Amino acid sequence: ATNFVSAYANHYIQVSGVGPNSSVGHEIRNLFNALRHLIEYDQVDCSNIAGAELLSRRIIQIQKAIRRSPKHPDYSGLEAMMASTLDSATQRRSRSALVSSDGKISTLSVRYPRRPRAWR
Repeated sequence: ATNFVSAYANHYIQVSGVGPNSSVGHEIRNLFNALRHLIEYDQVDCSNIAGAELLSRRIIQIQKAIRRSPKHPDYSGLEAMMASTLDSATQRRSRSALVSSDGKISTLSVRYPRRPRAWR
């Protein structure tokens, strides 16, 4: 996973038109590095981790902004991609805003599995 994740981040920066030393270039590399550590060092299944999902959403948000304008990424209208709150009653419920292909925002409730007592 190391070579693929790091190689993809570097390749994306080269082909996207983003300056390799720009703040957005550094952020992309740092986000991919965080995912790499989750996968490789912590050895977690990122498909079942809410924090990893948020990292992935941020990467996609940045890539969409870069696609609009590589030299000056435009984040307007992309805020909904990062929307997420926890239900204070259970701390296991998440309401995530989703944007459909026609631009409408809908809300989806997701229930996360309960952590074992040893983890609390």
